[in-house]
Amino acid sequence: MLLPLADGQRRKRRIGWKIPLFALWLLEWIYPWSALLGPLEGVVELAWWLGLGYFVLETRTGRTPPILHTWGWMGAVLGISILRAWVIGVEGLMLFQMLFAEAGYTESPSEIAAFAEGDALVTSLFVGLLIGFAGAFEAAVIGVVSWVGDLFRERREAARVGLAPRLAVMVLQAPIAAALVCAGLAAVAGAIGNTAHPESAVPGWQEDMMVVLLSAGIGAWFLGVLLVRRLSALASGGRLNRVLLALFAVAGSASVAVLGELSVRSVLLAILWATLQLAAIRWARPRAAAASGG
Repeated sequence: MLLPLADGQRRKRRIGWKIPLFALWLLEWIYPWSALLGPLEGVVELAWWLGLGYFVLETRTGRTPPILHTWGWMGAVLGISILRAWVIGVEGLMLFQMLFAEAGYTESPSEIAAFAEGDALVTSLFVGLLIGFAGAFEAAVIGVVSWVGDLFRERREAARVGLAPRLAVMVLQAPIAAALVCAGLAAVAGAIGNTAHPESAVPGWQEDMMVVLLSAGIGAWFLGVLLVRRLSALASGGRLNRVLLALFAVAGSASVAVLGELSVRSVLLAILWATLQLAAIRWARPRAAAASGG
């Protein structure tokens, strides 16, 4: 006679079949084995992106605290970016050395130290940008899916702020979070890639610069993830949270003006963006009664 499975046994079976699937998915994230499959590589890559959304949603709607979920997944993006920079290599990226080799240049290394230094910096820039953009896109998927998961989260508290004002704040401040995460990952990956491959590095001041670049990258990544957390916590309607979002709004808008060399257009754009963000944050004040939807 077959006995019905207890809830604990059913849960173990549901988790059991996901373990090997998650292992394959994680291996593809760390070391893309799909490159060995030829024409099937694109299919595996699509499945991987769907898997990212699934695993993020699965862990978000469970009992994992949101703060651990956000920092855990964003920390994984940072860790994977570091691994990518460590193993990606510099073949084909040492631009000046490649040009010298093709031209048959045979001078001593001491005479082309400036070019070697330029090679190291350009290589670091390429590695960082490629990995930074990839990581930022992954972080964006994680952020969006996490927000969707909050709507179906177990034991979630009713939102005190309406869905429309929250969406307005998120849309207006998403570029700040994306820029911080992308810049942070790019700086970290560039510094790690430069340090991990001695052929792309030169002694002297550049080593100190890589330490500064690494520290600045981790700082930018931290601020980006902090902003993502503050945006996801907007539903609770906390005043301190809205003050922090307002600070990000002002700082992000000021950066636009500075990057635009304080031209009239960049200053006007910065003022307009800051005004819209602050207006949206003011709109996102908590309602008197807890909302049942959103």
